[in-house]
Amino acid sequence: GKPNLMDMGSLMIKPVQRVMKYPLLLSELLNSTPASHPDHKVLQDALFAMKNINVNINELKRRKDLVLKYKRNDDDETLKEKFSRLNIHSISKKSKRVTSHLKILTGGEPQVKDRTFNKEEKLFRSLEKTVKLCVKNISLSSQHLQDSIHLAAQNITGLQEILQDKDEVNDCLKKQNTANLCEDLMAQLDKLVLTPLLALQALFSGPQKLIQKRYDKLLDYNSYLQRSTGEELDLAKKDYEALNAQLVEELQVFNRAAKKIVLNCLHCFITLLRNIMSAALQSNSVVVVPVPLSSSSICEVQNQLMEEVHKLNFVKENSSATFIERKLSLEKKKSVPSPLESPRQTEGHRSKLLSTYSTDLLYQAKRKCNATQEFDIDLHEGELVAVVEQKDPFGSTSRWLVDTG
Repeated sequence: GKPNLMDMGSLMIKPVQRVMKYPLLLSELLNSTPASHPDHKVLQDALFAMKNINVNINELKRRKDLVLKYKRNDDDETLKEKFSRLNIHSISKKSKRVTSHLKILTGGEPQVKDRTFNKEEKLFRSLEKTVKLCVKNISLSSQHLQDSIHLAAQNITGLQEILQDKDEVNDCLKKQNTANLCEDLMAQLDKLVLTPLLALQALFSGPQKLIQKRYDKLLDYNSYLQRSTGEELDLAKKDYEALNAQLVEELQVFNRAAKKIVLNCLHCFITLLRNIMSAALQSNSVVVVPVPLSSSSICEVQNQLMEEVHKLNFVKENSSATFIERKLSLEKKKSVPSPLESPRQTEGHRSKLLSTYSTDLLYQAKRKCNATQEFDIDLHEGELVAVVEQKDPFGSTSRWLVDTG
């Protein structure tokens, strides 16, 4: 039959076995080509390029094998396997690492440094801590938010019953979907925030082992660098440089991706909080009351409202035996020492008040009133006071200036 021959065209289209064989083929072609031939220089360049490709392939394979070797989880090993790895050589190696580490700490031995790796490792540690804290704090926040939403729903229902007719309350309650809002929020929070963060958190263990092993190889390299040359030094150098190069390359990619994931999760978390607040306001818009936006003036606004409420007729008592009750102020008061309890009112004091003031200025305490603020007085049940002025010396109508006799 026809012989199965291979010409140059088919040889270049169909690789002989694999790319590692091309340097041999190019070397044979170069040896068979005269130096004066125009293709000689091209073949030289091609041979040099293919040798570099082979070196890079071997180095990448070596780095991959090291990663797979050291990435193995120690927890997966049995006790027998751990003891089988324990020998004089391994004990001696660990002892040398401890010695080298102590020398580096005391400055007795220089340390090989890689600024790029140090920068990426620092960012890696920071991201790991950030993810851990985010998972913890967002989980707690979501639980507290869930509890507060249910409590807010109960408060809204109570306010609606006070402010609206029963028919309107029923109509409004039908419109409320607080439970659905809460369930949707928790589902989206779990899907968009917690699940990605938990998945990311689980990915940190692999690089951690390689970083630790890289430090071990660095100590070996430092140790051999100071006291030996030859094969041991070359092997230690190759192991360290292979792990270091792999970590520098992959940590940069990992850190960029992890940073984006964290930022996206935080953005989703903030957006979800904003959306749930907007949805809550819209679903209960019938009871939304405009509130001043300026937090600095909210106390003043609330105090004015409290004074206005206390002027209403169904708050004040028209009887001559009105109990004078100090209105609560939302302003921040200076802490003052508790005043000493005033002495009990005597019959002489009561007689003096009755003879000095008209009956429309006299008031009787219905129950005991304790002083809680500077210039306040203690009143016991049944004691009389005469109102000198319906405001205090500072002009506030929340307290009255009185005479106890």
